[in-house]
Amino acid sequence: MRKSLREYRKEIRKITIMEAAKELGVTSATLSRVESGKQNIRPQLALKIERWSNGWIKFDVNDLLKLGSSLS
Repeated sequence: MRKSLREYRKEIRKITIMEAAKELGVTSATLSRVESGKQNIRPQLALKIERWSNGWIKFDVNDLLKLGSSLS
């Protein structure tokens, strides 16, 4: 998944990490950490990324549910 996010941003959209972060409403530092695997993705951000990529990037619903319950 993380490789797909970077691939989508760089190869499909051809935009910088700063541009993508602005479109997603996160900092470029956050997006960089997510792309590199240094930060887990919160369910809310995962949904934003799915919408932003028009479904090109998909997350496993079960994984998102586990993440969501661990945040409660």
